[in-house]
Amino acid sequence: PVYSEVFGSGALRFEMDESGVTYRKRKTVYHLDWEEVKCISLNPDLLEQFTKRCYICFFAEDDACWLRSREEFNGRAFGVQYRRGLPEAIAQYTDLAICNLCEIRQEKA
Repeated sequence: PVYSEVFGSGALRFEMDESGVTYRKRKTVYHLDWEEVKCISLNPDLLEQFTKRCYICFFAEDDACWLRSREEFNGRAFGVQYRRGLPEAIAQYTDLAICNLCEIRQEKA
């Protein structure tokens, strides 16, 4: 997987390959084929700031809304916490631009 974390009561996994993106949490599995992904966005954290706590979210709708935490994930919109190198990994599978990506890159400058 591109991303995985283990904490508390369970394990979370985010996987990305030629078929699409998948989010797994215990008995919950969400998957979007790349053809289904209409928008990719870097969403601000709970404090409305673009920091390393932001999520890169994948939306099956053209009019994407904000997702600020994993509790808001669903079968049509889910994501993964921002990590350096993740935008480049996403670019290997899709030509979609990541909205708001410049916000986090400005913070690091």
